[in-house]
Amino acid sequence: MERTKVVLMHIAVWVIYVSILIFNLGYSEKNWNDFIYETTVSHLISVGVFYSTTLWILPQFYAKNKYTKTLAGFLCILIASEVSRFIYTYSVSPVLLGRRISSSTLPLDTQLVNFFFQWFKFSLLGVLYWSRTSKIELQKKLTDQIAESSKREKLELENAALRAQINPHFIFNTLEVLRREASEISPNVSYGIECFMDILRSGINKLGPDGKIPLLTEIRAIEGIVYLYSKRFPELIVSLVSDVENHETHRIHSHVLLPLVENAFKHGDKKITVELSVDRTAVKLNVNNIIGRRIKDESTGIGLSYVKRILESNYPNTYKLKTIQTKENYSAELIIHFN
Repeated sequence: MERTKVVLMHIAVWVIYVSILIFNLGYSEKNWNDFIYETTVSHLISVGVFYSTTLWILPQFYAKNKYTKTLAGFLCILIASEVSRFIYTYSVSPVLLGRRISSSTLPLDTQLVNFFFQWFKFSLLGVLYWSRTSKIELQKKLTDQIAESSKREKLELENAALRAQINPHFIFNTLEVLRREASEISPNVSYGIECFMDILRSGINKLGPDGKIPLLTEIRAIEGIVYLYSKRFPELIVSLVSDVENHETHRIHSHVLLPLVENAFKHGDKKITVELSVDRTAVKLNVNNIIGRRIKDESTGIGLSYVKRILESNYPNTYKLKTIQTKENYSAELIIHFN
């Protein structure tokens, strides 16, 4: 259907072009019918030159960097158009059709120049047309590739989102089964699994429309990570002081508080203190640790920078983050005021 539209559009353009020439140049001609005939026949040959250039020489040779064949192709079209015009002028029209072409009365060199000019003009038009359409086709191809790439990326994101929805349910259900079985044998192991579930829940649970999670979820994750690190490293002196009230209605961005506590266990030694308080106006977190060279887990170093980006983006002018580092101690204090 698209190809048919293009063909019809080309036919319409050629008809309009030849018609304009006839009405513009033929008004002063005495033999109107002969002028229409000669102009139409001449441009039929010119149309052949145009499409031989756009459909054969340029796409088959020039576009493939075959420059010698391109030059040879232009030469062939030149010779073919010249010969066609001579044959039609001196054989086909006067002998078969009984019509004498007016250009046959001109000197031979003048005819050659006129025929060459016709070939050159329509070859040049063919080059310009092919160049323009090639750019449009290339742009369309690039657009289609971008659209296809975007479509694939969208499918991948949808697939990832689907996995993100399925996997947490599977993980939590599995851990819950293990926790229940462990509770009959070892309550400490059961509670440790529950703490681990709280940490996971703060990071992979579905966010609300506001992009936040309940503050209680983040608090439980902090309590869970304190318990698990204490179990892993019993030599540490860990103190968790929590003064929390009215936390049920408060919401917060995921992992704004937790990385500060986690960093203390990653880089701290001997003694770690975590103080957490929540009231109607703000949540306050203060973490202190003795600096130690014994890193318990591999660290990417992005925890604090991530927290800063979240705070700057989502809590402008409503937070205070203060870190103090000495030779032996490190402390971080974060206060987020509720709107």
